[in-house]
Amino acid sequence: MSLKEKLQRFRGEEPAPVDWKTEKEKWLVSVRGLFAQICDWLADLADEKLIKITEGEIMVVEEEIGRYVVPKLEIEFAGRTAILEPIGTNLAQYEGRVDFFLRGENTKGYMLLLLREYGSDNWVRIGKVTRGESVLFDREIMESLENADHKAAFASRLHES
Repeated sequence: MSLKEKLQRFRGEEPAPVDWKTEKEKWLVSVRGLFAQICDWLADLADEKLIKITEGEIMVVEEEIGRYVVPKLEIEFAGRTAILEPIGTNLAQYEGRVDFFLRGENTKGYMLLLLREYGSDNWVRIGKVTRGESVLFDREIMESLENADHKAAFASRLHES
């Protein structure tokens, strides 16, 4: 079928309406699930007082959804703070994005992109600077992240692999 035939076929058809309230709620559940998983991965370090995990809130504004409050996670360690900050759910190809960076270095770090497949959330890590390789974000990836630019051991785990 040619492009012209496809366009003629779709002429006059309205796309199915999106329930943005439901999309927002699914997004918030996904963000809370990601943060709970990260807290679980880091529980031993928090118990040993090597890190401090704090959950806060930020305001997000999205075109179709409007203004809403979303959780934000901060991980303090060795005089540094890693931040996980949700950006939004209204993205092409992904169901959401959370930025993962060190305070003061928000142009570096990673984007965690949400893919919902087969009824489960899958987070993919993509470098904000390199944007080359994407890998499934899991405990092993979180623990293996390294960057020679950062002296603190945990800080080095939060950046380049």
